[in-house]
Formats: sequence, structure tokens, C-alpha cells
Amino acid sequence: MTAPERDLLLDILTDELGRLKGEIYKTETWEYKEQLKAREQTLESLIARLQDLATA
Repeated sequence: MTAPERDLLLDILTDELGRLKGEIYKTETWEYKEQLKAREQTLESLIARLQDLATA
């Protein structure tokens, strides 16, 4: 993966994470909120891994 591709992917994932946090805040259904939180953790993990690649 090239640096510009990685940066684009980081931007997309970071935007999605921000959108997801808003959705989690607004969600009233506990089960759905838990699903969204799991997705949030996955996104955070992916972002961290890509950021590690940027500094390696």
C-alpha cells in the first residue's frame, strides 16, 4: 500500500468513526448500540494499525 493510499484510507476510517460515535450517542436500542460499539472498536483498531504503518 502506498503512502497516499494509506492516508486516504485513514481519512475515510476516521470520518466513519466520527459518524459512528454520533450514531451511538443517538441510538436508544441497547442491542443495536452494542453492535455499533463493536464496530467502533474495530475501526479504532484498524486506524491504530494504519497509523503504526505510517510511523514504521
